[in-house]
Amino acid sequence: MTLGVALLAAGCESNSARSAGRRDADAGSSADGAWPDGHSSDDAPDDSVVGDDSPGVLADGGAEEGSTGGALGDSTDANGPVDARCADPCTGVCVAGRCLVTLASGELHPYSVAVDRTSVYWTNYVGNGTVKKVPREGGPITTLASGEEYPHSIVLNDTNVYWTRYSSPNGAVRTMPLAGGPVTELVSGQDGCHGLAVDGMNAYWTTLSAAGAVMKVALDGGAPTTLAPGPDPLLNPVEIAVRDTTVYWTNWRMLVGTVMKVPVDGGARSTLASGQEFPYGIAVDAENVYVTNSIDLAGHSRGGNVRKIPLNGDPITTLATGLDGPYGIAVDATSVYWVNHGDGTVMKVGLEGGAPTTLASGQDLPYHLAVDSTSVYWANYGDPLMNQVDSVMKLTPK
Repeated sequence: MTLGVALLAAGCESNSARSAGRRDADAGSSADGAWPDGHSSDDAPDDSVVGDDSPGVLADGGAEEGSTGGALGDSTDANGPVDARCADPCTGVCVAGRCLVTLASGELHPYSVAVDRTSVYWTNYVGNGTVKKVPREGGPITTLASGEEYPHSIVLNDTNVYWTRYSSPNGAVRTMPLAGGPVTELVSGQDGCHGLAVDGMNAYWTTLSAAGAVMKVALDGGAPTTLAPGPDPLLNPVEIAVRDTTVYWTNWRMLVGTVMKVPVDGGARSTLASGQEFPYGIAVDAENVYVTNSIDLAGHSRGGNVRKIPLNGDPITTLATGLDGPYGIAVDATSVYWVNHGDGTVMKVGLEGGAPTTLASGQDLPYHLAVDSTSVYWANYGDPLMNQVDSVMKLTPK
């Protein structure tokens, strides 16, 4: 990962022109400088991870102290900017007809986010290492687990929440009921658990290390199975998805990055796309795999793209280009959604392409996002050194 960070930093513009006007942050930082994608804060690019000023809006609709919320609405009342174009009452800030709500603020580097019918769940990567949830409409925050060692990716099924611990050699896949309860460790002793996916039978994860691998374990525990072993010069697995009988993942490499698949029961792995430029986020539907490429072939952060790859691997379609560090990605029946970590935007584009839409801007280092039938949710990882706020956000309609 250090190689990728160095290349990402090489193609970026000056930070000084982009960091003015930041809000004061009420956020923690990692005790040992570890970042959630495996590199050190000492290796962080100075300019590829800077967004613009975010609206200082709390979940109850009020503005943060000292914040005007930005020039977002048609007018301003006691609760901040108001935009009459919002069709439904908005408890946050109405921006161009969409309601932007801060569900949680002052978190400790929220990284991954997931949503079900009632709640939004996320991991706080540093500090006390927590897994939390909040009602989708806002309200009290519940801490489900604490004292975790770098909780990373988070996913859900109908009964449980699952997360990885990005630690070495103490990496693990852990779970607990959605309503709370005892934590069960499905597997431990892993070397840097990163991406995570679940189906009705198993949990699947990547280990991002010198001997990176794609693994699975039964949801009731047991011995883990290696689906794609390392070491391999082309295997640097990060994000992972599962659909039906196949597991898909991205290998995060410059120029030789790949998107691969393997049967859920093991067997020969196949390459769907090669020659990718640091492929990271991955989502899958019935026909295609969707991936984000973090930078372009020249190492420029603003050369990132979103691509669509048929499940058989051919042909590859580029849906969006000129993106500033796209990372997390999600898909629904009509659109592909992603966050741009570099310029702090949340975007979407139709499944067949077309002009991308910027849903939100001025966000603070978003890594991952999730969607449901009405809204898009994301986690702002933030950086207190750049006066950024660590928060969990919701935008309606998507």
